[in-house]
Amino acid sequence: MKFPDFLRSFQFEPELPDSVFTREKWIIEILHLMLIITLVPAVILLILMLTGHLTIVDTYQIYIFLLLLIIGWQGAKRGGWRWAGYIPSLLIFFLGGFNLNQSGMNHTPLLFLATSIVLSGMLQGERASFIFTLLSVITFTVVLYPTAGSNTLRFHVSILVVSFGLFGIWLLQKYLFSQLKSNIEKRLSVSRELEEETRLRQNVEATRLVQESQLKRLTDNMTDLIAEIDLNGQFLYSSPSYLPVLGYDADTIQKVNAFDLIHPDDLPMVKDTIQESLISRLPKTIQHRTRHADGHYLWFESSGKIVERESGRLTVVHSSHDITAQRFAEDETAASEMKFRSVIEGAPLGIHMFSLEEDGRLLFTGYNPYAEKMVPIDHRSMLGKTIEEVIPDLATNGLADKFREVARTGIPFHLDRNPVSNDLVQATYEVHAFQTSPGKMAVFFLDISEREKAVKAMRISEEKFSKVFTTSPETISINRFRDGLFVDVNPSFTRQLGYEPEDVIGKTSLELGIWNNPEDRTQLLSKISPDHPTSQVETFFHAKDGHLVVGLLSASLITIDNEQYLLIIMRDMTERIKAEQQLVSAHRELEKAYEATLEGWARALDLREHETADHSRRVVEYTVQMARALGIQENELIHVQRGALMHDIGKVAVPDNILLKPGPLTSDEWVIMRQHPVNAYNLLKNIEYLKPALDIPYCHHEHWDGSGYPRGLKGEEIPLMARIFTIVDVWDALLSDRPYRPAWDKPAVINYLLEQNGKLFDPKIVKLFLELCAGG
Repeated sequence: MKFPDFLRSFQFEPELPDSVFTREKWIIEILHLMLIITLVPAVILLILMLTGHLTIVDTYQIYIFLLLLIIGWQGAKRGGWRWAGYIPSLLIFFLGGFNLNQSGMNHTPLLFLATSIVLSGMLQGERASFIFTLLSVITFTVVLYPTAGSNTLRFHVSILVVSFGLFGIWLLQKYLFSQLKSNIEKRLSVSRELEEETRLRQNVEATRLVQESQLKRLTDNMTDLIAEIDLNGQFLYSSPSYLPVLGYDADTIQKVNAFDLIHPDDLPMVKDTIQESLISRLPKTIQHRTRHADGHYLWFESSGKIVERESGRLTVVHSSHDITAQRFAEDETAASEMKFRSVIEGAPLGIHMFSLEEDGRLLFTGYNPYAEKMVPIDHRSMLGKTIEEVIPDLATNGLADKFREVARTGIPFHLDRNPVSNDLVQATYEVHAFQTSPGKMAVFFLDISEREKAVKAMRISEEKFSKVFTTSPETISINRFRDGLFVDVNPSFTRQLGYEPEDVIGKTSLELGIWNNPEDRTQLLSKISPDHPTSQVETFFHAKDGHLVVGLLSASLITIDNEQYLLIIMRDMTERIKAEQQLVSAHRELEKAYEATLEGWARALDLREHETADHSRRVVEYTVQMARALGIQENELIHVQRGALMHDIGKVAVPDNILLKPGPLTSDEWVIMRQHPVNAYNLLKNIEYLKPALDIPYCHHEHWDGSGYPRGLKGEEIPLMARIFTIVDVWDALLSDRPYRPAWDKPAVINYLLEQNGKLFDPKIVKLFLELCAGG
C-alpha cells in the first residue's frame, strides 16, 4: 500500500552504500575533532583539580566523555567504524540530557539534542536520526515533566514546540539527504550508463583489434601475396609476404610500379584483364610472370577485383599465389617421359619388360639398348614371344614363374646372384623384378661378374691384412675414434705392453691408463683426419706392469660400418732411446773433456805469457756478455766462449824470446808475432767442432779502419765476434800489468777507446761496451 502524497516524505528511503557518503572517513574525523575539542577543557580541569580548586567528583564526567571518544576513535581506525559511529551521537545526546536535567529548559540542551539528531543522520543514516529524534522528545518530556507543576498548559505547549522543532530538524535533514541521494543516484545512473557505454566501446574496440590482429596475422603469415594498387600500378598496400616470396620489403615495394614487375610478354594480358574487370566489376583470375628482386621471374596465379574507396578512387585488390613449382612440374612432366626414356636407354644395366596374359603367358614387350650388350641376342625379333622362348634358362631355374608372380601380385622379387653359363653368356647377374602396372612388370639385371672378382680380391686383401696384423713385430691396435674404445689388438701389443686382448677390448685407453700423458691423445685426435694421417710421433705409454714404454706412433683414420676408427701402429723405441740417451751422455762427457782441454790450453798460454788465469776468464765473460746484449742466440754463445778462450792459441808457434821479450820487438820479430792469428787458423780449421769459433782467434787483431792484421779487413768485413773481442781484449790488457809497462787506470783506458773509436774499433760496439761498463 502506498503512502498518501503528503506523508510520502516520511517513508524511509533505501540507504545508499556507505562508500557513497564515505561514512567511515566522517566517523573517524568527527571523533578525532571531538577528541581535540574535549581534550582542551580536560587539561584545564586537570590543572584546576591538581591545584585544589576542583575535585574528581566535579570533573569525572569529562574524563569519561574523553575515554569514550578515545575508544571510539581507535575502534573506528581499526575497522569498527560502524559501532564507533554511534558514540558521537550518544555522547552529545547524553550531554544534552545532562544539561537539561541540571539547568532546565534553555537553548544549550536543545542545541545538544539537535546536534545528536544531525550527527546520527550523518553517521548512521535516516533511521538512526529518527530514533534520536524520538529519544530527544521523550527525554525532554520526562526530564521537565516534574518541573511543570500547575502550569501544565505552558509545559505542553513547550513540549509541542520542541517536538515540532526536533522533528523539523529531522525532516530537513531527511529532505537534504533525499535530495543528495537523488542527485547522487542520477550521477551514479549517468556514471553507470557511461561505464556501460565505455564497456561496449571497449568491447567493440577489442573486437576490432582482435579482428585487425587476426587479419594482420593472416596477411603477415600467409605465403600468398596480398596487395592493393591504383589503376596506374602504384602500390597502396603490400603484404609482408612480398619480402620472402619476391625479395621486396615494404619500403622498396612502395617505390616500384606494379606493372614494371610483370613480364613484358604478360603485361598486355594483365592490363586487358583489369580493363575487363573495370567494365564488369567481376573478379578475374589470370596466370602471369612477376620479376623477383634478384631479376629472375616467378609464375603466379592472381585473382583480383576492382574496389571503390570512400573517396571514390578505384583500386585493384588482388591476391597472388606462387605457382612456379606447379608450372615447372607441368613443364617437367612433359619432359619426364623423354628423360625416363633416355634414362632407360642409357642406363648401364639391362632392362627387360614383360606383360602377363590371361592365359598365364609372360610376353616380352620391351628392352633397353644396354640389355642387348649384356645378352647378345636379337631382342627386336623376340618381341611378343614368351619369356621361355626369349631366355630358355629362366624356365629351368624357376625364375620365369617368379616373374609371373611379380606381374600378378605386385610383390617385388630380388636375387643377389644368378650365374648364367651357356654358349652365348658366361656371367653372374643381380636381378630385381617389380610390377610397373597391373599385369606389367620390368626386370633390371646387372652384370656383377667384375664385382665378384673385386670381392674375391678384397677377401684376399683381408687375409693379407690379417697376416700382417697378427705377425707384425710392431704393436697394432684399432680404437673407436669418438671414445678410444679398443676393438682389436695384435699379438705384438701383448708382447710389448703386457696386455692380453681380453684385458683391453671393450675398454678405453684412458680407462686402462695406457697413455703416460692423456694430453698426447687429445693432440693426436686434433691433428688427424681421413686425408691427413699422423706418423713418427714419439709418445710414452704405460705397460701393464707399470714400466714406461717409448713408442714411435703412426695413426690413420679408417671407417668401418660407418663408424670412424683409429688404426694405430707403434714401434717400441725404448731400448733405442736408452741407447741414444747413453750416446748423448757420452757426447756431453766428451764435450766436457774438450772444454777442459781448451781451458788447459788457454791456461798454458796464460802461464807462458805470465798472465793470470783471470785474464782468460774475464775476456770470455765480457765477450759472452756483449754477444748476448747484441742478440746472439744462446746456442751460438758456446762458439763465442770457445773462440774467446782460444784467442791467442796461435802464439804456441811464437818463440819464447819473442813472445816473452820485455822490450819492444824488432820489425822482423813483429812479422813472426803477427803470424799468430794465421797459426791459430791453421791449427783449428781441421777441428770440426771448433770451426764455428775461428772468427775470434783469426780476426781479433783486425782494425775498423783496415790497419790490422793478418788480412787487413775493414769495417763490417771483420766478423762481429772479432770486433767485440778486440775491444774486450784491449780493455783487459790495458787494465793489467805487463812486463814492459804497468796497468792503466780505468779513465785512461776509456779515453783510449774513445780516441781509437772509428779507427781501431767499431763505434757501435764501443758505445755498447761503455754503456755496459757504466751499468756495472
